[in-house]
Amino acid sequence: MTKEDILKVFPGLNSDNHFKITSPYDENYNCIAWAAIHTDYWLWPPGGRRLDGVLFYWPIGVPKDDRLSSFILMYETYGYTLCETWDLEEGYRKITIYIKPDGITVTHASRQLRDGHWTSKLGKENDIQHGNPYSIEGNIYGLVGAFMKKKLE
Repeated sequence: MTKEDILKVFPGLNSDNHFKITSPYDENYNCIAWAAIHTDYWLWPPGGRRLDGVLFYWPIGVPKDDRLSSFILMYETYGYTLCETWDLEEGYRKITIYIKPDGITVTHASRQLRDGHWTSKLGKENDIQHGNPYSIEGNIYGLVGAFMKKKLE
């Protein structure tokens, strides 16, 4: 996608001075995996291999659905815990899980960078940087549903 294409899909990025494209198209991982810092598989229920050969992973014991509660449990297997804000906290990595307006269905996840900016993987497309989790809310990814954090090692 071009920068102009992304701005059309995510109009909140038009006023985000930190928005930039940071990587090219890559179908080997999705936003959920990118938030957990994985670039070698898609993280989405139920897991397994798609017909096109792309590997999907989903942790054993986590409900295989797209509910926010299931994604919170899934990220807990990676060491994340729920937190209240997206504010930068020294010694922690934060993620945001996005949901549809129904308040239940997960659509996207993003990750905070060490400098406080955020990064998102746009489906099979580019990775981008954005200034805050709210600048990509809208018709595509819905709303911020939860913040989680993990102590850096």
